Parts: sequence; structure tokens; C-alpha cells
Amino acid sequence: MHGDQLILAETLISVLELGSFTAAAQKLGTSQSTISRRIAALEQKLGGTPLFHRGVRWIEPTQEAKDYVQNIREIIRLLETADSKVRDGDAEPSGVLRLSIPPALGRAKLALPLAGLTEQYPKLRLRIDFSEDYVDLRDGTTDLVVRIKPLEQAGISITKIGDSKLGLYASPSYLNTPNPPASMRELTGANIIGLSSFFERDVRNFTGRQKKFFGTLQPKILANDFTAILEMIAGGIGMGFLPDYLASRLVRQGKLVLCPISLNMPMLEIYALYPYSLRDSPRLDCTLKALVKALV
Repeated sequence: MHGDQLILAETLISVLELGSFTAAAQKLGTSQSTISRRIAALEQKLGGTPLFHRGVRWIEPTQEAKDYVQNIREIIRLLETADSKVRDGDAEPSGVLRLSIPPALGRAKLALPLAGLTEQYPKLRLRIDFSEDYVDLRDGTTDLVVRIKPLEQAGISITKIGDSKLGLYASPSYLNTPNPPASMRELTGANIIGLSSFFERDVRNFTGRQKKFFGTLQPKILANDFTAILEMIAGGIGMGFLPDYLASRLVRQGKLVLCPISLNMPMLEIYALYPYSLRDSPRLDCTLKALVKALV
């Protein structure tokens, strides 16, 4: 990319991020008129394509501006990676890595190992968002996403980093009640607590006996957070489905029991997603290794 076009592109990114020419000018240390000239020059380079809808006191980016910025972010990221390779060579991991990790998995298995990375590599900084919200890695705001069921995105690498077994758990007090469920058939009348997405979406992909069984279950409680489900099950409210990474600690403490009902539950596959441009980044490499080790 030509140097002047890179300046124009970075100007556009600043305007989109900050929402005004004035704020972009302050960030870039220039004048509002210079920002206006740069945007006009970029529109001309793009064949006269308008990048903003303009009002007296407002601007709104066009879809063309959003698409262009999404594409250009990846190019800027590649340039930054190339700079880092030349500057640092095989040096220790450094710089900022921005992650998005499911809250329950993060708290149970990943938070402490990730924190340990910053002690092992003092120049490395982590910005962790504990969330399961959809992340578009192409917009340049996140470097690494950990998900159980990832959506494929163009230009994004997907690497399996671990497995977790899904099981049916209950508290000892719940199982000590008269006539606790002892078979798949009896579970249909049990007080089942389940993850919303599992019962509302995932079971549709099952086949045969599993699909028939889960189709008959009517959970008394559906929630969108595994940690909340764990608390309810451990509190003796009912039985529920949990990944072993979340249940294992309370099983060791005697607060949860894996129910002896053969369900042949599917494995949960855990994946890491990251842009192609970061594949050779030392900070990404050391983080992936830490995640794999934590999930063994």
C-alpha cells in the first residue's frame, strides 16, 4: 500500500471509531479541515464512492466505508506483524493480546494460566473479555477468541485446543430424596436445569436415540450461564448438564455427583480462533500453548 493511502485509511478508521471529524483530528494531532481533505481524497481514490452521509451536525458512515475499514484493518494488522517480526525476531512475546473467552470456562480453567503468562513474559500484556458474544475477528478489535461452537469466518484460523465431557450432575442431597431418577425414562419427570442454547439449538443436531431422548425432556429451568446452573444444581434444586471442567472441583469437594445414568453425551470441542496474520506472532503462540496445557 502507498504511504499516502495508508494515512488516508487510518484517518477513515479514526473517524469511524470516534464518530466525528473533530475527534479524529484531535486524536491524530491535525486540523478538522485536514481530516475533511483526507476523506475527500480517499473517496476520489475509490472512484468517487461516498464514505459518509452528512448532515448539518452529524455524519454517518456508508456501508462502503464500513466494508473498506473491515478489509483495511487486516492489511494494517499484517503490516504491524511484519514490523514486529523484523524488530523482535525470535524475541520473547511482547505487546498486547486481546482475548474473548467464555466466562465459565475462563473462570474454571483459563484465567490463572493466562495470568501466569504475564509473569513468565513481562513484556506481554493481556486484555481479556469474558464473554460469549459473537466476535468478528476481521474488525481488528480482538486477536484471539475461545469458543465451544465457533462460526467460521473468512481469513480466520480455527485450531482445536481441547475437549470437555458433558455429564448429568446433581447434589448428594437431591439424589438422597425418595426415588431419585435411575434411568433415562425417569429423567422426563425430574427437575432438570439446562443451558438455554443446548436445549433450544444444539439438540436439533442430534440423531437417533439421543435426539428422541432430549426431545422428550422439558427442563424446569433454562439459563444462559453455566456458572448459574452450577450453583442451582449444587444447591439441591435439581439435576443438570454440566461440562466436566466446571463440575470437577465440586465433585472433588463432595458437593456434586455424576449421575450413574448412561446417556452417551457428546464431547464439547473447544476451539481457538485468530486472524491469519497473527499465526507467527510470539504472543499468540505462547498463549495458545498455555490454553492447550490448561485444557489437558
